Amino acid sequence: MSRDDVMAAYLSEREVLAPMSQGRSDRATARALSITDVTVTKRMANTFSKLGLSLDESDHRRVPAVVACLRDRHR
Repeated sequence: MSRDDVMAAYLSEREVLAPMSQGRSDRATARALSITDVTVTKRMANTFSKLGLSLDESDHRRVPAVVACLRDRHR
């Protein structure tokens, strides 16, 4: 996998964070980005994994994911 492929994957995962940070559902995010609900779910799972966020159902992983994205953006 080339650096461009890695960056494209990273960017595609991050693009789902913007609608999520606005409180959009997976379905609304999918519609906004012209992708499938399954694609949104996969990208978010990849993002959660890379951020080391647990799979515990009692945790809200979306909030820490958005916070991490915003921190990274302001560095």
